[in-house]
Amino acid sequence: MVKRAKRTILAIDDDSELLAALKDLLEAYDYSVITATSGAEGLLKIKSCIPNLILLDIAMPIMDGLDVLAELKANPDTLSIPVVMLTAIADTQTLWKAQEMGATNYIVKPFKEADLLKWVRTYES
Repeated sequence: MVKRAKRTILAIDDDSELLAALKDLLEAYDYSVITATSGAEGLLKIKSCIPNLILLDIAMPIMDGLDVLAELKANPDTLSIPVVMLTAIADTQTLWKAQEMGATNYIVKPFKEADLLKWVRTYES
C-alpha cells in the first residue's frame, strides 16, 4: 500500500483553470494539492500518493466522476478516502447516486471559497 500524505488533496476536473484556482486557494491554507485533468490521470496519480481528500468533478469526458468514484470505492487502498463531488450538475438524482456510491458530500459549482474550505477542513483529516 502507498503511504498516505499528510494534508494532501487530489483535485480531478477537466477544467484546468478551475484546477489552478483550487490549487492556489488550498495551497494558501497550507494544503498540498495534486491535480488531474481526467479521471484516468487521477487514478494513476493515486498509485504514487494516497491523498487525504479527493475533490472530484462529475461531468468529464471519457471517464466521468461516477466511473472514477466506482473505481475508488472498489479498491481497498482508496475505499476510505473521503470524496467530495465538485460539480456543475445540480440534478438531485445524479447527486443522490454519487452519495449512494460512496461520495462523502458534494459542492455545486459555482461555489463560495468559504464553503469549499469548510468541507475541506471537515473531511481532510
